Amino acid sequence: MKNTKLMVGALLAALIIGGPAQASVLVSYTLTFTGSSPSDQGSGTLVLNLPSFPDNQTINFTSLPNSIFSSFSGTIGGVNFNLTDLNISGGGVQGTGSSSIDVAITESTAGLSNNTAFLQINNGAANAGNFEIHEVNASDLGSGTYTIGAPFMAPVPEPSTWAMMILGLLAVGLIGYRRKRQLHLA
Repeated sequence: MKNTKLMVGALLAALIIGGPAQASVLVSYTLTFTGSSPSDQGSGTLVLNLPSFPDNQTINFTSLPNSIFSSFSGTIGGVNFNLTDLNISGGGVQGTGSSSIDVAITESTAGLSNNTAFLQINNGAANAGNFEIHEVNASDLGSGTYTIGAPFMAPVPEPSTWAMMILGLLAVGLIGYRRKRQLHLA
């Protein structure tokens, strides 16, 4: 009985601590890269961490790196690029709802060896712009335009969801432990 009261108390505490939903969403945008040669073709995914899905939400201009930018990963002409806040030197993001977004990202060259490719995505009109692929201390590799597709998202679980799952697993483990212990005593 004492363990049951303890478990109910822990469950109520988890619900109170979890509080109201404060979920953010990871909103993804597909970028399609087009250039004059096959080596300038490719695609990628830009992921932004927003308070809600951007149906009618204005994304005010914010300089990168920041908490809105989550990541960019893509392949252009067989070269893979994976950008996070840790390896970009600047840029910005802004938008007006789900219908338009402008993005500029410049990959940092710090720590890259000579002749290593790095990516620069430049602002343009809504949902489009220019990109350039450069080599550190060498010639440019390619350039072209990009377009941004419609946003899609996957929700980020709330803390109270994690708390409920963990408490449930603990409860199942405790029940199994007690049953096993009672079998040994009998």
